[in-house]
Amino acid sequence: MPEPGTDALWLVLIPLITALVSFLLPTRGGTLAACAVVVAAWPLARLLHAVWHTGTVSQHLGGWQPPLGIQVSANGSDTFLLMIVWLIGLGVTIYAFHYFRKKSELFWPLWMFLWAGLNALIISDDLFNLYVTMELVGLAAVALTALTGRAEALRAAMRYTIISLTGSLLYLMGVAMTYAAYGSVDMETLSTTIKPHPAGYTALGLMTVGLIAKAALFPCHVWLPPAHANAPAPVSALLSALVIKGPFLILAQLWLQVYSKIVTPEAFAVISFLGGAAVLWGATQAIVQQRLKRLIAYSTVAQLGYLFLALPLTASHPDAWSGILILLAAHALAKTALFLAAGNVLHAAGHDTLAELKTIMPRLPVTAFAVALAGVSIIGLPPSGGFLGKWLLIVSALDRNALGIALLLVIGSLLAAIYIFRIIALAFSGEESTKGVRFHQPPRSMEWAAFVLAFFAVLLGLASNAPLHLISMGGRMAP
Repeated sequence: MPEPGTDALWLVLIPLITALVSFLLPTRGGTLAACAVVVAAWPLARLLHAVWHTGTVSQHLGGWQPPLGIQVSANGSDTFLLMIVWLIGLGVTIYAFHYFRKKSELFWPLWMFLWAGLNALIISDDLFNLYVTMELVGLAAVALTALTGRAEALRAAMRYTIISLTGSLLYLMGVAMTYAAYGSVDMETLSTTIKPHPAGYTALGLMTVGLIAKAALFPCHVWLPPAHANAPAPVSALLSALVIKGPFLILAQLWLQVYSKIVTPEAFAVISFLGGAAVLWGATQAIVQQRLKRLIAYSTVAQLGYLFLALPLTASHPDAWSGILILLAAHALAKTALFLAAGNVLHAAGHDTLAELKTIMPRLPVTAFAVALAGVSIIGLPPSGGFLGKWLLIVSALDRNALGIALLLVIGSLLAAIYIFRIIALAFSGEESTKGVRFHQPPRSMEWAAFVLAFFAVLLGLASNAPLHLISMGGRMAP
């Protein structure tokens, strides 16, 4: 029987091999991707079983121990994230199978490269490997953004490329400085050797700025709305749900594990302030948008802000990291559902103008209910995963007397309610009128893919015991 750590490696190798084969057999890309998602369920299930019963599992590549060798590992938090990535990947693959049937054969290998990079990012244990995986994700994401070839998409992809590469350069400079100062890039080794020193502060500062840029945290968010709004619906879903979460997870590891001895309360205050600004700015911009995809894109700016806003709580409260991961997962599921629903609207009507939803949604009832379910989680209404995540964070904030964080979590939810209820009111207005309206019914699989993911965003709150227990098992990224 293979070692449990080998199962984690297979979650990288399966999509990576599929991507390479898809380039050679472009007309079979969709079938190959679907097979890869199904096959990957087996090593993921084995990994879940191993982590659930033994805690953290690890694998040394080539038999070499760190710091000379490369180690990958997975604890409860990592396994939970791998499961969320797989679930979203399943939904997007089913959706894209019909969406890209006659449009683009390049989507499939790029999506497989993206998936491989995300899985590798989650299980990587050293700073340089995180850079490599982050670049694999970033390059695939940029290419996917430009997939349509339209001028707007190309401009958005170019802006994304410039900011992403700048962020990567800053991160790599920080890694080089860390290696020069401490002689290692293994995170476990560094966590015990880093002491307050100008080199450590400078390295952490460079990597933090780079990751903030790549994560699209306010005020480095300018690339996100155009990229998400002009990309194909499955690509928008992947960018919003998964891609921008990668840099946040790396930053969390740096601040909570590797450099925890030199991260000051003032630094936490700055990152929390930027998160709060993102919550307010993103939500207010979403409220005034006239296109559905742009509204959802600005909502992503706000929802990402919650993660940075609450990051200081994880330094001293045991429930805060669980709240952040639950909120991250709930947002990923709900936002994927929303972007796929927007893709259904575009497929049906050829546009996503909000004012016209009342003439479109009555003929797309499954999509309408998907929007409603996803909206429940985005707002943070019970019993959704969004509610559970925000509740854990609010309780953590109140226990720490961080009243400002708790207040911003509540205000962000109220602002989210405004733009979500705006969509729902139009979707369920009941003013069906097809006279002179272009309409093409999307395939059922596209509608149900959005609905099922929205349902899982709610189910995450209803069936929370198992996810919370899994997250608590091992805590490489937790305090």
